[in-house]
This record gives sequence, structure tokens and C-alpha cells, in this order.
Amino acid sequence: MKIKLCYLTLCLIVCFTSIYSQETISKKFIEPIQENSLFREKVFLHVNKSTYFTNETIWIKAYVAEDALNTPSIYSSNLIINLYDSESNLIDKKTLYIQKGVGIGDFLLDSDLKSGTYFIKAFTNYMLNFGNENVFSQEIEIINSKKEKEIIQEEYTTNFDVQLFPESGYLLEGVENVLGIKALINGKGYPFTGKIINSKEKVVATFTSNRFGMGKSVFNYEEGETYTAIVNINKTIQKVKLPTANKTGVVFSVASNQEQVILTLKTNQETLPLLKKANLDLIFYRNNYISEALSLKLINSEQTTQELIFDKSKLLDGVNIVTLFKNNEPIAERKFFIEKEQNKTAILINKLKTENDSISFKIKTINSNLNPIASQLSISVLPNNSSNFKENQTIKSAFLLTPYVKGEIENPSYYFNHTNPTKTASLDLLLMNQGWSTYSLEEKMKEINPTELFKFESGFTLNGKLKWNPKGASIGILSDNGRLAAYSEINKIDKNREFTFKNVFGFKNDTIKVTLINNKSTLSKPASISFSEDTVKSYVFYKKKYSKNNTVKQEEESFNEVYSIVNQYNYPDVEVLKQVVLKNVKSKRKRTFYDDEMDIASRRRVIAAGFYDNHKVTERISENYLNLLHYFQQLGMVAGNCPNNCILKLRGGTYTFNKGGRAISPNVFINDVRIDGESQIEMFQSTNMEDVDEILINRTGAGGGIEGVGGIVKIYLKKGDHKYYKYGKTLYQNLILKTGFDKASDYFEPQYNIYSKEAFNWSEITWINNMQTNVNGEAIIKIPKNAFSNDFQFIINGFSEQGLLFNAIYKTTE
Repeated sequence: MKIKLCYLTLCLIVCFTSIYSQETISKKFIEPIQENSLFREKVFLHVNKSTYFTNETIWIKAYVAEDALNTPSIYSSNLIINLYDSESNLIDKKTLYIQKGVGIGDFLLDSDLKSGTYFIKAFTNYMLNFGNENVFSQEIEIINSKKEKEIIQEEYTTNFDVQLFPESGYLLEGVENVLGIKALINGKGYPFTGKIINSKEKVVATFTSNRFGMGKSVFNYEEGETYTAIVNINKTIQKVKLPTANKTGVVFSVASNQEQVILTLKTNQETLPLLKKANLDLIFYRNNYISEALSLKLINSEQTTQELIFDKSKLLDGVNIVTLFKNNEPIAERKFFIEKEQNKTAILINKLKTENDSISFKIKTINSNLNPIASQLSISVLPNNSSNFKENQTIKSAFLLTPYVKGEIENPSYYFNHTNPTKTASLDLLLMNQGWSTYSLEEKMKEINPTELFKFESGFTLNGKLKWNPKGASIGILSDNGRLAAYSEINKIDKNREFTFKNVFGFKNDTIKVTLINNKSTLSKPASISFSEDTVKSYVFYKKKYSKNNTVKQEEESFNEVYSIVNQYNYPDVEVLKQVVLKNVKSKRKRTFYDDEMDIASRRRVIAAGFYDNHKVTERISENYLNLLHYFQQLGMVAGNCPNNCILKLRGGTYTFNKGGRAISPNVFINDVRIDGESQIEMFQSTNMEDVDEILINRTGAGGGIEGVGGIVKIYLKKGDHKYYKYGKTLYQNLILKTGFDKASDYFEPQYNIYSKEAFNWSEITWINNMQTNVNGEAIIKIPKNAFSNDFQFIINGFSEQGLLFNAIYKTTE
């Protein structure tokens, strides 16, 4: 994600200023955001419906995207999904594996659950740096047909709450003000009408709300006056005094048409003299992405109103924020929504043919130019008049709106289904009624880029220790095809032989192979090993009973000794493994993958080959790391904040990213061709791991001369005849993971006892969780026929690699 900085030339009351001093907003706001920007993610869950019976399965397709451009996130592989009841009690939890921004999962609902409202919430570990702002939440209903739904009658007082929100943060004397009005009853929006009266009880404006209890009023605030809002709501009258207006200041209103955003600045005669020497800056942004920034200067000492026009295509799709700064402090702010024409999409559905048991349809995804585009989709197929579906969230509402609005939004999908002027106006009211209160620049900086307390999760961390290991041995986990999937040195601290596997990818109940790798490059089975269960991130293994029949008799020339069995009662976490004795290991064992890996540098005829750590890219590595940048980040060899301000770093030392600072990066070669230091990160980001064969890392820089001071990296890409090493199956121990990613169940169509049309409307026809349209934007699906009716609806969500969002509800007719 690149942060763009654009400056506009404006006339009339403003003029363009291109030179900033050290104290301008550029130095105090823009540059710190660029240097210390934190990557942001957001989540959407497409569930197959919104109402379930107990014993049914909630089927889930997860989408994880980068914040600004909605492109699939490549940083987090772990998505946490929790199911809560209406009292926020945790019912169940899952960890989904996310690859290229998507993942699938499910919840099987227990038969003892009570009827009522439940919530599914989803987030990545890194999202916790920003509080609960981006946590996805989906409301569902669960019905237990065997238990009567509990209805609790409570006596309570009806609570009315009328809130007032001046459009840009405050009211200003002597100008036309726009006032947002929001009314709630017991926390829920409720429709209302009303008027604004002055101190003489004269009506100066009237207003009417929408269905969600939000409205606005436009009136001129006269000097020295006071005003009251009279709100008629639910057969009652609520009176609320308007806040006292400021005597000086600058406020603004926001409007838009198909191609432009129009910002109307307003001030009064009392303020004009104060603006002559003031530094005014206007910034359009969202979180740490700045799309427009300009400096304003008063050149007309009489005009108090001015329209500024901006190109909508340069702003972000979805919610944007515009803030006016005076002398580097924010004085007015407004959120507004942009639907960019170039980001509009459509889904075309054509019925192909009817067969004995199914009906075929062709799905086609197109962009705003009507060109086909490959996309990742999920489709829920329900009866046309389904009683178990109420769309509350779509991928568009989850990615473009809810992460940027504080508090709960009633039915966010409303603003995106069949958009019309009424819904557009309602969406603008929603954002106007967010309100704004004065804050300092330092407070804003902390909000945008808080302290990074949580890291991206890529797989799981496994901590453990051994009771014994051969001198100089390390420990590894092997994949099914014999490649090294995880590796750790063994640290001897207080006689404990501790190890840590990082970024281990595996699903619960997966079988993995743990092996010792000694200093002679041979493999052997661990005699005893224990794994900690301290955190949910750790892997824990099923215990296995030791059997004497598993012992291999020791022979005279064995390489490994036989070790005593550890008492499981004294060490309850210890995994007792099969003992193994290898006869004449050095002379008779087959050559292993690790022999080949150690010889890479020599085979490549690299100078000072003994100083290189050699890495063979395994199939698991190529699947779990999208590109070289991601891989080196997990090795801890990338300094700074990626992808904008970071460098490759193999050695310790001080690194700075300011202009004039010196960043020592290693010499990098691809297929022995040197890559310039400024291009290294870009090249790492654009090189897919599936194209890489071998990676050689020399931290010391030995053999590289003076240019090797930062270390050396040599990368070799795969050739067309690339093959993976195969090995024997006698030098490791199989273990079973108890924790890890939760495997998604294979979808099965539920069996309903359909005896009437009403019963059919509570049924489910099918769920398609992993549909990829091709380069022509097309995919074929088959929908099973139903004996009762073949009228049904498709609920579709998805996105493309370019960040285009797809959402549609399509109903068929026989």
C-alpha cells in the first residue's frame, strides 16, 4: 500500500502553497504518518443464512482485506472467529487458515442452545492494535424447536435520547449551519419530526428523520441568540438546547455529484482578520492513508463563503475524512462517503440447462467498463421467499462502512442494496451524526498509528523441551514429502533443552513428523519430548502409551544410544516416543534432504560457502508465504514498517529511514544478478515464493568484500525441471496436533421434513464457499433440484485481487 500525497491549485479565497516550514502540517502530521504507518486489515464473513435451528451448521466464507484498497491481505494467516450469545458469553471459537485473503470454516450448533440472538465476531491478532474498531460482527438467530423460547418480562422505563451533531464539529455565529439530529429510544433509532425555535419561540427551521431516527436541519445562527430543538417522538415531546455557537471559526459542508466532491467553507466577518496570518491546511484521509492535502491562504478579506471542488476518483472508495487544520491543530472535521464509478461491479447470471437432478447456471463477474474480471466468490442458495435469511451485512458494508463508524449501525446492508437518492442521503446522515469533538494533533496521531502491541500471526508457535539430545543436534518438523517445515535450535538453559518452532502451519488432528538433526546431518527419533500448553497459539500433542514392543534392540555399531523411558506421572506433559537404534548410520543411511540443503552453497560455487545458511524452499513454505518479503519478515530480517518504509536487514545496528539517514542493506542477488538496494523490497514483494528454489543467507558478508558489510543474500529461482526430494520413513516420529487451524467440514445439504410451502421457505438448498471465476470472469455452478419448488435466490459476496467488491441477490423464476 502506497500513501499518496496530492496538492491542488485553488483560486479565490485560497491559493496553493508548495513550501512548508518545519512547523507546518506536512512535517507534523503527514510525514510521521508515512514513516510510522501501521498496516490495517478488515474482515467480512459470509454466512450461508441468518437464522438456524439447533444441530444445524453455520457455514462461513471469510474475506480478509487490506484497509485502504480492499485488496486481499497477505500478512495474517490466522483469523479468530468467536460465537457469542446475547449476553456476550463465548459459545464456541475457531481459528481459520487464511490464504490470499480467504478462508472457510463452520460451527456445528449444539442441540442444547437456547433460542435467541447470537453474534459471530471475527478478527486477526494485528487488528487488536486498533481496539474493537475493525472487529467484524454478524448477528444471527438460533431456534431450538424442542425448547420454548424464554420470554423474560422486565419492567423498565422508556429512555429517550436526543443527540445533536453540528456538521463540522461546532456551530458558528453569523453563518448557515447544518445540524445533525439523532433520536433513540432505549438505544435504538426511532423516527421523529420537529423544529428549531429561538429565544423568542420563533420557528427558524423544521426537520424530519428517516426510518433509523436520523435527520438534519439547516438554519442561520444569529449573534447573541439561543436555540432549542423541539422533537416529537413516539407521542412525546423532547426539548434539547442547542450548543452555544462559536463567535469565530471556520466550518464546512460536504456534498458530492457523480464525479466531484464539493467542500463549502464558511466563516464570518469576525474571523476574517484572524485568518490573514493563520496557516490553514486541508487533508483528506482515512486512517493512515492520505489521498489529498493542500495549504489554504486567505486572499480576499471580504468573502466569507467559498466552494472547493475535488476529483472524486482521487479519494478512497467508502468512508473518507476531511479535516481542517489551523496552525497545525484540527479545528473542523467531517466524515463522508464516496462510491467511485471505476470501482463499481456487476454479477451476471444466466440459466444454462435443466438436468434430471440439477439446474446449471453461468456466473460472470465484470467491472465498471463491462470487462470480465477474475474473482473469488461465495454463494448461498436459499428458497426465493426464504424465512431464514435477513441480509444485515454484505462485503461492501463490512469493507466500506462499518470499520469507520463508531458504535452499532442498524442494518448496514440497507445502504448498499439497490442504491437510490434516499439511501445515499441516509448514509450521509449516518456519517454526519458521528459527531466530532476537539482533539490535539498528538491525540490524532496516536489514534491513527497506536503503539504496536500485537503482531501479525502466521501459523502457530510451538514451545517445548527435550530430556536428552545428541551433542550439537537441532530439531525439526518434516512435511509429508520429507521437506523441512519447521526448524529450531536446542537451547541448553539450566539443563533444560528448550526449543521453539515458529510459523508452524497445521490443522487440528494433523499428523506431523518430529525429528532430531545432529551435527553429522543425520536424522534420529527424539527419545522424549514435551510441549507447553501455555497459550492458545501453542501446539499440544496427544499422549501415546509407551509399549516395549516399540523398542529397537541396540546393536554394536549403533549411532544412537538407548535412553531410559521418562516417567509420565512425574512429567505429565512429556511425550514418550519410540526408541530407535540405527546401525552404521554414516555408511549405510540414504542421502537425505538435509545433505542436499547443506551442499547448496558449494554446488552453486559460492565464495566462502561455509558462511552461508542454506534454505531449500519447500512446498509448505511456498504455500504459506506469498512472496519473499513475507518470508524474510517472518525470519526477522526486515526493519521498518512495510510495505512503505522498510529495508532488508541481516545484521544488528542502527537504521534510520529519514532523509539523509543511512540504511545498511545487504547485497542481494537473483540468479547471480545483483539487485540495487532501493529496489530490493519492491523485488521481494513481487517475487512469489512458489517461483523460488533456494535461498542462501550470509549474515557475516564473508567473501563479499567491503560491499558485503550488510551481509549477502543469494536467491535462485526454480527451473522447469524442478523436483522435490523424497526420503525414507524411519527417522522420525509421528505425532498428532491437538491445536492448530480448525479444518472446515465438507459441506452437506441438510435434510428437511418439508410438508408445506412455509416449511420449504425455512430450508436451505446449497452453499458454495470457494468459487473462483476464470480470466473471462466466468464459472459454472449446478444447483440441486427440489421436489417442492425450484424458485430460489442466490446471495453472492466476493472480491478480486484488485480490491473490487461483489455483492448481489439474484432471484430465479421457473
